[in-house]
Amino acid sequence: MDPLLDTLPCGFVSFADDGTVRETNATLRALLGYAEGEVEGRHVETLLTVAGRIFFQTHLFPLLRLHGAAQEIFLLLRRKDGGEVGALVNAARRERGEAGSAGGPGAVVCDCVLLEVRERRKYEDELLRARRAAEAANALLEEQAVELELQHQQLQEQAAELEQARDDAEQANRAKSQFLATMSHELRTPLNAIGGYCQILELGIHGALTDAQRDALGRIARAQQHLLRLINEVLNLARVESGRVEYTIEPMSVADVVASVTPLLEPQIAAKTQTFAVSTPPDLRARAATATRCSRSSSTCSRTR
Repeated sequence: MDPLLDTLPCGFVSFADDGTVRETNATLRALLGYAEGEVEGRHVETLLTVAGRIFFQTHLFPLLRLHGAAQEIFLLLRRKDGGEVGALVNAARRERGEAGSAGGPGAVVCDCVLLEVRERRKYEDELLRARRAAEAANALLEEQAVELELQHQQLQEQAAELEQARDDAEQANRAKSQFLATMSHELRTPLNAIGGYCQILELGIHGALTDAQRDALGRIARAQQHLLRLINEVLNLARVESGRVEYTIEPMSVADVVASVTPLLEPQIAAKTQTFAVSTPPDLRARAATATRCSRSSSTCSRTR
């Protein structure tokens, strides 16, 4: 081997087509940790890592056989101590030796120049890590997109359920309003009949009435009128929903309100063998929405005591 090859700042190896190493320079041996004469005669693949061997067999050597040259091929070399060294390889396959000599034509060899690359390996590792990080981030984004799609579907389902619930509530509300209107009409009919019979009795058509009977009929008539007013307020529930209910604040006599409530309470008190007395100043007045609502509130409070 030319002594100048030992002084090159890059490695050099020459091997035959069968992979046998014929020559190496001092730079390559120092890079891989071998002594002089320790590499020659071995197979070139012993200088490569497992990945390097696979790449050599499937890419580098077929490229040399096909085109006779290869440039800037990255290989992982294996040091004697087992460590790895990255190198860029420029190789050429040609016939070397004296043609026409007694030994026949020159032998075909592959001459390779190897330049150690430290920074490239570091950059490749960083690129590999960045690629893996990007793939992980992309997978996370895909998961989030799927999750957002599921949430969107859930929101749509909830919106549909709320829409259905609103329709059901409106339908129930309409049914309630219709029910109130129907029931109020059905209740007013017998109450009007009661009021009519009270008037017939008060006219004495069926005979003269005693004072006690006339007083009782007056109580019945007042209770009937009170119930009619309550039924009319039940109808107002349907009007509340349309915002058409109006109440007029007006002055009223407290004595009249108490007097209208008293007949409603007397039968309940008498059933319990109790008595009660009412004393209301005749000039005591108040302001309320309607006399009916005031009377209803008074009777409710009285029954709960």
